[in-house]
Amino acid sequence: VGQTVTVDIEATVGAGTTGTVITNISSVTTTEPEMNFGDNSDDVDIAVDGVDLAVTKTVDNPAPSETDTIIYSVNLENVSLTNATNIIITDLLPAGVTYVSHVAPLDSASVMTTYVSGTGAWSIGQLDAGANITLQITAAVDVGVAGTSITNTATLTSLTETDGNSANNTSTAIISVDAVDIEVIK
Repeated sequence: VGQTVTVDIEATVGAGTTGTVITNISSVTTTEPEMNFGDNSDDVDIAVDGVDLAVTKTVDNPAPSETDTIIYSVNLENVSLTNATNIIITDLLPAGVTYVSHVAPLDSASVMTTYVSGTGAWSIGQLDAGANITLQITAAVDVGVAGTSITNTATLTSLTETDGNSANNTSTAIISVDAVDIEVIK
């Protein structure tokens, strides 16, 4: 009666849990009659440190014609509980489309991000936990690509921290360029 017992348990955090919260619940039972069940369990939340950045790529017109202008959007979201720094996303436009312009957003530190069309490097200084930003790249569909599909890929290339979930670090957008269908009736 009135005694306290402490049990120390050492555990390894599982792979793929970066940026999540794990709840550890402890409870006790007894074979003796119990008067107060309200104090028989307790829990603690453990925030797993690390970064998880998610890249999503879309295009405003997935079925353009030759010479049409399209806008690729690259969204980067920090889905973890930790800020990320010195991030580079690579999105080099593929053959079949030509760079026209881009709109680069401010990062979490209110510093302008940069995009270099010649290398495809989008540099982001800081992206806070839970934040997201979007780069828009305007491109023209080249003449001579009618009837083809063109795939554009954006990939997380580097950051200061370690990204614990590489499954969401690459995203693609595909356009299918309209072909002209000419019919001759005699």
